[in-house]
Amino acid sequence: MLEMRQNGLNHVRLGYICAQAPQGINALWCLDDFTATNGATLVAPGSHTWHRPPAPDESVDTVPVQAPAGTLCMFESRMWHRAVANTTQDQYRAGVFAFYSTPTYRTQENWFVTLSDEYLATVSDDVITLLAYKSEGFGLAYGRSPR
Repeated sequence: MLEMRQNGLNHVRLGYICAQAPQGINALWCLDDFTATNGATLVAPGSHTWHRPPAPDESVDTVPVQAPAGTLCMFESRMWHRAVANTTQDQYRAGVFAFYSTPTYRTQENWFVTLSDEYLATVSDDVITLLAYKSEGFGLAYGRSPR
């Protein structure tokens, strides 16, 4: 196992909340092979059950998320994870990361300034919800949901 230390890189999605129940999921699409030597994302198995963010200078056991190109890896948003350096000279490690959450949280992208009312009138209620136009709790703007 590799060691993870709090150095500004450890994090959890929704770390300021650390709810008792799952609130989101991270998705990682491996565009290249992810290996321990080319900087595969490190995760701390079981950390999603601790219900807290990492403390400064805290060290925990981690494992690299090793997977071939084309793999979709998903892990619960409270699981501690971090990126590490690619120490190879001849390998790339590209990935696409996405974060999905309950409607309690607004998305990281502010779709409200980019999508026109004309477009929004053409999409389903499910798409409106996925774009966080229907929010609860932390996703409210001026005390209400945008739609």
